[in-house]
Amino acid sequence: MERVTQKPYNESSENQQFVVFDIDGKIYGINILLTESIERMHRITRVPKSPSEITGVINLRGDIVPLLCMRKILGYKDKGYTDLTRIIIVQFEEYRIGLIVDQVHDVLTVPSDDIQLSMDELTEKEKVYISGIINMNEQPLMLIDIPKTLEKINIIDKQGV
Repeated sequence: MERVTQKPYNESSENQQFVVFDIDGKIYGINILLTESIERMHRITRVPKSPSEITGVINLRGDIVPLLCMRKILGYKDKGYTDLTRIIIVQFEEYRIGLIVDQVHDVLTVPSDDIQLSMDELTEKEKVYISGIINMNEQPLMLIDIPKTLEKINIIDKQGV
């Protein structure tokens, strides 16, 4: 994966870091400040009558953590897990959730100015979950909006209650 072409350093521009991962050959990112850890696949316990995006729960060092299938959330067909499949544990407010992704690549540091907020080229489904785009040399990196994602699948409600 190629890095973002560096612009001349601008002292007023803050840098942000993102965990970069792959789903069906497209690259996505999550703000590293929301990321607690990256785990290998665990034994998943299914939860009856849960939304289809919730794959189940895992016992992570004594804590029960619900898992979201990012493939289903983003509209991709389900596929089996591989040795590269990872769970990204995110923490948002009091919610601790695992996101199942195809593969984690690395951590990318970019100036805030490089994050594009215009998302005209995205599908309607992608617009629901994406908060910005970073133009990479080979393809765009789409930034997942964790609060909107959790709200959309009814893990948190719109009033934050």
